[in-house]
Amino acid sequence: MRELTLAVVLVSGIAPAAPTQESAPNRLVDRAREAMGGERLASLASIRLSGLGYTNALEQSERPEGPWIKSFDQFTELRDLRRLRLRRTTQSRSGAWSPDWSPDLVLLADTGAALWARAGRAFPARAADRAAAVEALFLSPERLLTTAAAAPELRSLPDTVVAGVRNHRLAFRFGERRAVLYLDAHTLLPSGYVLHGPAGGAFGWMWGDAREAVWFSLWSFDPPGIRYPRMVVTELNGQPLREVTLTAVRFDAPAPPDSFPLPDSARAAFAASVAREPSMRHAPLGRSFTGAVVDPIEVADGVTIFPGPWYTAVIRQGEGLVVIDAPISPEYSTQLLAEAERRYGGVPVRGVVTTSDAWPHLAGIREYVARGIPVHHLDLNRSILERFVAARWGSAPDALERSRRAPIWRPLATRATLGTGPNRVQLIPVRGEGGERMLMVWLPEHRLLYASDLIQRQRDGTFFWPEYLVEVIAAARREGLDVERVWAMHTGPLPWRDILDAVAAVRATPVP
Repeated sequence: MRELTLAVVLVSGIAPAAPTQESAPNRLVDRAREAMGGERLASLASIRLSGLGYTNALEQSERPEGPWIKSFDQFTELRDLRRLRLRRTTQSRSGAWSPDWSPDLVLLADTGAALWARAGRAFPARAADRAAAVEALFLSPERLLTTAAAAPELRSLPDTVVAGVRNHRLAFRFGERRAVLYLDAHTLLPSGYVLHGPAGGAFGWMWGDAREAVWFSLWSFDPPGIRYPRMVVTELNGQPLREVTLTAVRFDAPAPPDSFPLPDSARAAFAASVAREPSMRHAPLGRSFTGAVVDPIEVADGVTIFPGPWYTAVIRQGEGLVVIDAPISPEYSTQLLAEAERRYGGVPVRGVVTTSDAWPHLAGIREYVARGIPVHHLDLNRSILERFVAARWGSAPDALERSRRAPIWRPLATRATLGTGPNRVQLIPVRGEGGERMLMVWLPEHRLLYASDLIQRQRDGTFFWPEYLVEVIAAARREGLDVERVWAMHTGPLPWRDILDAVAAVRATPVP
């Protein structure tokens, strides 16, 4: 057990402390360990779990406060607790867009590498996948208490109340993040833990120093005498991110040697892949998802669209510029502003229009706030924007964290005109179902419409989610727009007729 404890400490990024007289926090951890199963828990070699779960798309559902779009999964997971390895086999369905369960997807991981495998083909996982596996190995119920006990500077915090129940709290470090362990004051079973710092997952980092909480419930007593929670709920900044229900738990399950095939070649491939892995926060302007160079599109004099994963635009209106949308990160906005300055000879940016409440579509707004640039937005999105601007980024500061300033909000609830002259724009609330929190941007002199996220042309030429097309057509007709061309957050300029034809095709398709 001494080797395992040191491994926990080192992988967590913590130097082991010199032996000292047992502290009150350590004694509390020992009592909690006894409540879970004592020596039976400490001597576990492996655990096999089966379960069902769902994840809420907090970052891009119709409303920031829910209800959220869900993706579902069913899984089995085998953890080797002595050699710190796991094997997870998952089938998934992406909510409304996946009628069938996906084929098995296998994640193989340990503290140094992670590998995906499907249908006999293996490929390197992402750094975030390995990080999630490390968290599962060290902070899951069977190992959480050991991880806390091994951490130096383990200390007590004042008791608090969780769901009406008093809890003891113990603070420790887990890698780059501060961790707080919660113990039910009556049972001493772990209620869960909270991590403070850069969050994991694809989009959590957009909140800077986030609060990621994991709560345990529905405890069961299973052979050989260990208590284990059957429900696990994960929250991000107080919102429900994921919920898992375990349908089967087996302790000391057989773990054949070939259960975790991570040869040196796979480790080398993982290391090389991670070294090449693009940073979403530092995504380059003027590059596609595949990394190909994409040139700006001059759709009219003084109207430039910058393509790539996110189609932003800069519009010159006399002696000022207006930027359309601030996606993905403050650093992406910094690049766009630098390009605007280069192209337009230092003409100042008078405003930025943010057209959606989806996190990836507004995460760059912090750079504009830091520069004192007014933010034009739909009235319904004020709350999510204020939360983004108020977030703290102390672990990896951006410009707003380094120099805080109050935002200049320009909310609108009805159609409004921004600027004058041939490049004036009109900001129009969509007021649809999927587009409830979206703005359209209309350039009447050019008969050019920006449809926010409502038009997404796919590789085969069809359009994602025809409901969105119906909504943008309805909004254009309601407002009397004579549209010739349209572009959107993920789609370059195309004829308006393509949108009308796509909706007509759906209407003409016979019911099977």
